[in-house]
Order: sequence, then structure tokens, then C-alpha cells
Amino acid sequence: MQCYAGDAVVAATALRAVKPTVILTSDVDDMSKLCGKRIRIVAVWASAWAGLSRHIALPP
Repeated sequence: MQCYAGDAVVAATALRAVKPTVILTSDVDDMSKLCGKRIRIVAVWASAWAGLSRHIALPP
């Protein structure tokens, strides 16, 4: 598992956010390892987020 500091920050933010929380990411595997089943993780294609951060935590 090779997670990055940015992944950890997004995961920690999502885990502390008001539930339910969704993370949109192109890296479902790493985010699933960091968040477990407590956060809903939705896969998006990286090309759809060109110019944006790899992960975005959104309230529902």
C-alpha cells in the first residue's frame, strides 16, 4: 500500500465530517484502505477531474 499525505488528509477529514460522507476519487483502493467501510467511496475517472485535486470529500 502506497498512500500519500494528501490521501491521509482527505481520509481524516472525511472520517471527522458529519455523516453520511462521500469521497469522489480515482484511487478507490487506497482510500478504501484508509477509510474502511465508514465512508462511501465513489470512483471517478482521473481525466474527468483534470486540473482538480485527486480526491474531493463532499457532504451528501
